Amino acid sequence: MEISTVLTSDATLVCHHDLTLERTTDATGPVSRRTLTALRSVRSAAPRLGTRWSGIRAPGIPTLGEALDVVAGRAVLCLEAKDDGGYDQLIATIDQRGLRDQVFIKVPTDSARLAQASAAGFPVFAYFGSEKGVTPQAIEKAAEALRGDHDVLVLPIRTIAGDPLPDELITAAVATGRTVWVHPVHRRSEVDRALSLGVQGMISSHVGYVSSHAPSATHDSWVQGGLAAGDLTKDPYDEAERLEWPEPGVIRLRERLKAGCVMPGSLCPVRKDTGVVRIEFDLRFEVPHSPDNKDAAAVILFGHDDDRYAEYGAGHGDGYHGLVRPDGQLILGAHLDGRREQEELSSAKATAPLAPGRWVRMVVTMDRGAVSWGYVGGPTVKADDVRWRGGYFHLGRTPTAPGVSIRDVVVS
Repeated sequence: MEISTVLTSDATLVCHHDLTLERTTDATGPVSRRTLTALRSVRSAAPRLGTRWSGIRAPGIPTLGEALDVVAGRAVLCLEAKDDGGYDQLIATIDQRGLRDQVFIKVPTDSARLAQASAAGFPVFAYFGSEKGVTPQAIEKAAEALRGDHDVLVLPIRTIAGDPLPDELITAAVATGRTVWVHPVHRRSEVDRALSLGVQGMISSHVGYVSSHAPSATHDSWVQGGLAAGDLTKDPYDEAERLEWPEPGVIRLRERLKAGCVMPGSLCPVRKDTGVVRIEFDLRFEVPHSPDNKDAAAVILFGHDDDRYAEYGAGHGDGYHGLVRPDGQLILGAHLDGRREQEELSSAKATAPLAPGRWVRMVVTMDRGAVSWGYVGGPTVKADDVRWRGGYFHLGRTPTAPGVSIRDVVVS
């Protein structure tokens, strides 16, 4: 477990990732300018994660001591003093609690504290925070400062832009003979890639999901006020990809001039061997659309064999897609990885226009000989096609579509 610490103005170590408060809480300014008492009223603020991550329900900022009371002895801890002024107090706390055999000291690869922590006998977690500065030469230099039997070298698994960190950089780290971990891992496909390159450890906030230890659910849990492990946008840390939570149990892909999808990974992979698979969900367009906008649609992409991010028309993965336009038109097609062209599987079907603000229940059905898409208890489009079954699915909108709200996703 990673824990970052910052020192308050009255010399208390608190658990907080940033030196300032504004990115992740409802307050602003440096942590170091507030007393512990003043921090007690501060709450986490990450509304993109759900309603339980904002307002009075959101967690506060614990002290390091309070956190250790809960997790010490239950997990290996990677502890970092985000402000250097708290480093000595962090080490003293570790020693006072007798935790040396449970702790890595986490430091950037270029930190002077790396050699100090190593000389003091601590295992070191030496990390590159982003791809900036990650070169074969920098990797080799960082590895030389580490001990092969104690320390770990940690690389980002992707770039700031969201692209995979080049294979050659990861294999260069593995070739040093040091233990290599990668961060932050959100998807099972990232685990598969990292393991294939020789990586030995993953850092993730979705441990149950990426480890595949959590069984697939059959119903979303959004009514609880948050996303379940595995429910992912393109980048969970990117504010531009944020979901909105307009009502209990409802997520909204907001209107913007860019496509967007959410993968309900907690419900995936959908089993392939059940004979008939149904994916149902409620859908709502939020505002009226222009009749001239023929490209606006809500979309489901399904039948994918892994959990890489996918959106309509981008050539992400092999599988099927179903579209419903605000004017009611239903479309069923197929797509192939690396190709933006779409394969039409059946003729589009005109249905009644969807009134803004009105829920409709949609369903995908896959059986042993055919696939269909449409309204529960209403019109559908169907094709005899058996190329893909089960797997992963994504719910989203095309770039010109109005905001799309989704709720009550069920797999059966």
